[in-house]
Amino acid sequence: MKPTTRELATILAALRYWQANNASDSRLEEVFAEHFAETTLLTTTEINNLCEKLNCSVRKLSKTHADVQLPSTNSKAMMQNIVVQGR
Repeated sequence: MKPTTRELATILAALRYWQANNASDSRLEEVFAEHFAETTLLTTTEINNLCEKLNCSVRKLSKTHADVQLPSTNSKAMMQNIVVQGR
């Protein structure tokens, strides 16, 4: 599978959000419990390594850097609201 630029940006943003919040928000594990029924959560270090792998594979394919920075405080608050409300 080769994700589009938009898909990869969304994947990286979600991973970075999860990385920034999974240690401090136990509700995330509860909200997404069905995804972890047969496995364990990635640690923040493992998420960082996965993001690096994704970025490296994209750079090899497109010769551009596609990493996504952590969302701003306002974006993080909005995303937390969405997760809490289950939307």
